Amino acid sequence: MEGFHLQTSTLIHLLKVDGEEGISVCAGPNTDESRWVNSLLSSKAGTLILPIGEKPSDKVVSRFIGKVGLEVLAHRALDDPEILDEIVNKTELDQLRDYVRMVTVSRNTRSVNGHREMLFFERNRRLNRIIE
Repeated sequence: MEGFHLQTSTLIHLLKVDGEEGISVCAGPNTDESRWVNSLLSSKAGTLILPIGEKPSDKVVSRFIGKVGLEVLAHRALDDPEILDEIVNKTELDQLRDYVRMVTVSRNTRSVNGHREMLFFERNRRLNRIIE
């Protein structure tokens, strides 16, 4: 893991060596290691800044997996435009597409000149219009 020694503005690396206890801390590549070591030897305290990751929520992970699934499906069909069109237009995948995009879509229909018109809205904006 990379970190930062605040007092010397030095990039540091934290390493866990297999079979050994504890964590090793060393100066990062292309840094002035002597300045960092001298600071450690002359100071009783210092500050290391380390990134802390957060576990993503189940919803974020499921959206990611769904998005990857759709992209893999489309990627496999790139060589055949007919199959790709079928995947893109497959209504059975609409709910998954909406879920991974986190889009709330409402669909309204009306008749115009004897044709059924379907209106799609997202957050009160018109997205698309299809006349069937």
